[in-house]
Amino acid sequence: MDFRILGPLEAVGASGQVAKIPPRERVVLGMLLLRPERTVSVDQLVDAVWDDLPPTTARKQILICVSVLRRLLANVGFAGEIGSRPPGYRLQLGSRDRLDLQDFEALSVAGSAALREDRPGDAMEAFRQALELWRGEPLAGTTSHLLHGAAVALSERWLSVAETYADVRMRLGVRPDLIEDLRLLTASHPLRETLHSRLMRALAQAGRPVEAIEAYNTARRTFAAELGLEPGEELRRLREAILAGRQDAELATLVGVAAD
Repeated sequence: MDFRILGPLEAVGASGQVAKIPPRERVVLGMLLLRPERTVSVDQLVDAVWDDLPPTTARKQILICVSVLRRLLANVGFAGEIGSRPPGYRLQLGSRDRLDLQDFEALSVAGSAALREDRPGDAMEAFRQALELWRGEPLAGTTSHLLHGAAVALSERWLSVAETYADVRMRLGVRPDLIEDLRLLTASHPLRETLHSRLMRALAQAGRPVEAIEAYNTARRTFAAELGLEPGEELRRLREAILAGRQDAELATLVGVAAD
């Protein structure tokens, strides 16, 4: 069975059947999937479902939610269990069950290990596979302040891996698709300086310094309009280095990237 939280929350059986899970039970399942094989307390589940206004029957209703989840997941072939473990419940995955978050973390760790061992090609492939697991906003379709906070943290993790993936691709040689990917990322996250710096470096490395400076100017206008601020020191130093015609190895040190 596949559990997916890197996008809309889904529980998909081996036959492709998607479990139809009501909103309250989706929140409970989301909390359990964020901490697979670890106990999530009833108090945490109550907070996730009702935020700060739980009814007096909240703990009993959580018991009912878990019972409903057990039945719905069993109907689509879940081989694991949602076990009662004081002070709450634990989702135990079966041997054939998959959770996309676990796969993402495993691939990210493998990519980082490959980098440390100077295997950039293997690192690039591991990071690529990790990023492809994402299908949109994490835990979409759930309503909970706790799950929203977790989704924000997961999105930040995705961006961190996406930046490292871009660094490895630059190390192996800039291709047009990398520049396009970085343009899309900066458009989606216009206030993230580290993405702007990578776009500037990729353009400079590709022999397009004029476009790199224009990318800086775009970032500067955005920061001024949205934050009333100038770009940070790193971005300013990178601009100066590009204008001075510095080489890629030198540019890499300005954005905290290891280069050959």
